[in-house]
Amino acid sequence: MSGSEFDLFIFRTRRSCLPSGLYLILLLFAGITPGAVLLAQETATAGEHPDSSGIPLDASQTPATNVKPASLADLAWLEGHWTGEWGPRTATQIWTTPRAGMMLGTLQIVENNKTSDVEFFMIRQTARGVEYRVLHFTSSLEPWAPATLFLSSTDSRKFVFQNQQDSAPQQIVLTRTDPDTYTNEWKILHGAGDPLTNTITFHRQETNGGNGGRR
Repeated sequence: MSGSEFDLFIFRTRRSCLPSGLYLILLLFAGITPGAVLLAQETATAGEHPDSSGIPLDASQTPATNVKPASLADLAWLEGHWTGEWGPRTATQIWTTPRAGMMLGTLQIVENNKTSDVEFFMIRQTARGVEYRVLHFTSSLEPWAPATLFLSSTDSRKFVFQNQQDSAPQQIVLTRTDPDTYTNEWKILHGAGDPLTNTITFHRQETNGGNGGRR
């Protein structure tokens, strides 16, 4: 048995059953001091933090304690009437006031004075976090498969929603530039290649109520 193996044996034996007097005799027999064992123990456990189960966690596994979870209230600035240009198309979007744990939205895409696409949205607070649901219709109101995305990251100005299924859209990113401007970027799976990315910059429109829901 090597010196390090014997040290470990002594340490484990001491913790389990040996009286302190016999433990010191074993240490002296091994030619080491109790202080050396204590130092080895402190070195081995440095940087570890036990969780509630008693299992040590290294620094990379320690949960962050200063990160505030995002909530529906963080997206209340969406409330109001928005318009944006998407190539030759005009996009009109309206979001309701957050109420009863959710807010609802609509989108109309117009090209050459004809409606090409319609979408209905719902953002709601769930036990899993903030959920974004999308239901897309063609101009003849033929529905596409609905999609459900979850808020995966945010820095209070940028909100990234991720679809955990292989359906469209795969990702939606809302980036608030200022109180009256934000970009809506969505990625759609396009065959076996990279996702197709579309971006619309929306500008808040004043309504009869004044600020159009500005927050």
